[in-house]
Amino acid sequence: MIWVIWHARNKIIFEDLCPRASNAITFVLAAIREANPLVRGGMDGSVSELSIARSLGVPSHPHRRRVPIFVRWRPPQAGWYKANIDGSVSSAPGYMYAGVIFRNSRGFFAGALYTRTGRGFPLEAKLVAILHSIIYAHAQGWRFLWVESDSSLIVDTVQKMNPLIPWRLRGMWCRAMLTTFDMMIMYSHIFREANQAADCLAKLHTNVVWQGLCPDFLLHFLYGDMHSEYFHFS
Repeated sequence: MIWVIWHARNKIIFEDLCPRASNAITFVLAAIREANPLVRGGMDGSVSELSIARSLGVPSHPHRRRVPIFVRWRPPQAGWYKANIDGSVSSAPGYMYAGVIFRNSRGFFAGALYTRTGRGFPLEAKLVAILHSIIYAHAQGWRFLWVESDSSLIVDTVQKMNPLIPWRLRGMWCRAMLTTFDMMIMYSHIFREANQAADCLAKLHTNVVWQGLCPDFLLHFLYGDMHSEYFHFS
């Protein structure tokens, strides 16, 4: 493609000719089709990639068949509260941002928080969000808590009480674990498609806690979680 542009430029400058764009496009497409048998890579099989391959007139070569997984947010049982968490960083490493949204057994908004905490990496930010969810729930008197994250690694870490907690988070970790002695907590993984409210919170840029009424920008996600069904392609 670069050669075609360069060749057309030379025609204009040195030969005072104006090549037709359609001819250049035809040449590029023919070159792509001719080079296709030499390609040894594969595709993820996404809708956008398949559409591009079709428009170029070349066969698609997906790595493997993508299997859709049904995903849906589920409320906790009566008497429990559910915290969906997520974390993000401004860079790697960078400032850590933690977002948590709490809902009751009817799926109604019970509270939310967003905070910026020190510097770290993405997985550490998600761990900070979990620890904040435990500390906040305990302060509210909620003794039955279901914590859900879109990071299976972080869920596995807290379930197994992994001792390899970064030293800069040890103080917060110990504080959160001390509150769990009179709490019952369960952890689970959920795909990002059904964790959008927490994902949205983790991308804010201010320290804030909401109690009582749900902020307007979260209403769309709450409604979607209660009434929508998603598919995750593995």
